[in-house]
Amino acid sequence: MKPVMQGVTARPLPAVLTLLFLAPLLAGCLGAAPPVPRDHYYRLLVPTPAQSGQEAPLSGVMAVELLQADGLLRERPLLYSESGQSFELQQHHYHYWNDAPLRMLQDQMVTYLRRSGV
Repeated sequence: MKPVMQGVTARPLPAVLTLLFLAPLLAGCLGAAPPVPRDHYYRLLVPTPAQSGQEAPLSGVMAVELLQADGLLRERPLLYSESGQSFELQQHHYHYWNDAPLRMLQDQMVTYLRRSGV
């Protein structure tokens, strides 16, 4: 009498050989993805004004409010348009301002005015 193994099924030899042959090929195809490009970040730096050495021409306090813009101009990706397509704006992938452009402009304006003595 032969022993009976329950729950075990025999696989045909051709199927096992095919699997052994295809497994390395599939692993090679799946592992060959190109590297993801790295992100680039850009700052806005305005040159420091020359110190005038005079008293402030204005008395009081000056407030610089946050600038306003619509749509894509408020976002961090750099924008560009291609030659001959000046009406179409596109966003660069992986190229960003380090902060929202409107906030950067406000910060640089405040810094410039403070250093200029206004």
